[in-house]
Amino acid sequence: MWEETTMFGGVDTSAPDSDRVSAMRAIISDVVDDIDDSGDLNNKKKFMLHVAWHEGAQLRQRVQQPPGPTRPGRSFFQMEKLRPIEAYEWAETNGWIPRLLQFSGLSAAELQTAIDHLRNHPGSTWPMNSIIEDRLISDQYDVFSTYLSRIALKRINDEIGPSNQDHAEYWAKWWKRVFNSEQERVEKIATFKAEADAVDLI
Repeated sequence: MWEETTMFGGVDTSAPDSDRVSAMRAIISDVVDDIDDSGDLNNKKKFMLHVAWHEGAQLRQRVQQPPGPTRPGRSFFQMEKLRPIEAYEWAETNGWIPRLLQFSGLSAAELQTAIDHLRNHPGSTWPMNSIIEDRLISDQYDVFSTYLSRIALKRINDEIGPSNQDHAEYWAKWWKRVFNSEQERVEKIATFKAEADAVDLI
């Protein structure tokens, strides 16, 4: 249970594929078991791994490449600035703030200030000296980023289908959301599905 965890830990991006996947699976499993209490939990865990594997360049990158104002994704889940705000608000509604406090290493006042810093910064770019951004790109806070990502997804009132094709389409609709064209959307869904199939074999 989350209350018994006393260290943060994270995924070693230089480790072999099997080690990276094993570490991320363990983190995701703990998070989903903690805050999900209905539906197919194993399917939700698989979906979260598929998102992290795809968005995080096979769990090798916590910063969207190439980095810069127009590439604002952070963590293995490639959260943009709005996602932590949404997750924080949903966590307040559902009593999950203690999880975010424990795994961010922040006090309630510090976390509130960090979220307000994001709220008050215009546009989609990360503000300078963002504590949240610092946490999302640190190898010590993968549990925190996974909680934020899972909570952000739990805001969505739409079940995740069981197949990897379902996962790819759900990701495109609810996580990626914006594509330059329908052709790009179709291609990205196909890539996501192929990568999901591949990581399932590791």
